[in-house]
Amino acid sequence: RVLNEPALVAMLERYNFSIIEDKPRPVAEQIALFHNADVVMGPHGAGFTNLLWCRPGTQVLELFNPHYTANPYVYLATVLGLRYAACVNGPVRPINYRAMAEDITVNVADVERAIVRILGR
Repeated sequence: RVLNEPALVAMLERYNFSIIEDKPRPVAEQIALFHNADVVMGPHGAGFTNLLWCRPGTQVLELFNPHYTANPYVYLATVLGLRYAACVNGPVRPINYRAMAEDITVNVADVERAIVRILGR
């Protein structure tokens, strides 16, 4: 979970992002959501496997816990022709696999700067 999600969502809505709740859904719906997305953003997790359905050129912004920054999805994004970026709140620390499932807080200002770059504004 992103602990400061309301602030992050408020910022994204200023840029007309559609916020899609990460919840179980039929495979066909997952495929459609990711195939039709221009930008996919969220905290690191298994849901990024759905990058398989994205069109080449889709922007991916993965949010990380500073204690867990393993990024297997960067390879997947590269192979698929997606534009990958990552955002970590604070200095990257040595990988702690127990931290993979910890809640995170994002630096909304940092994410906004990444969004502005992504959108070319």
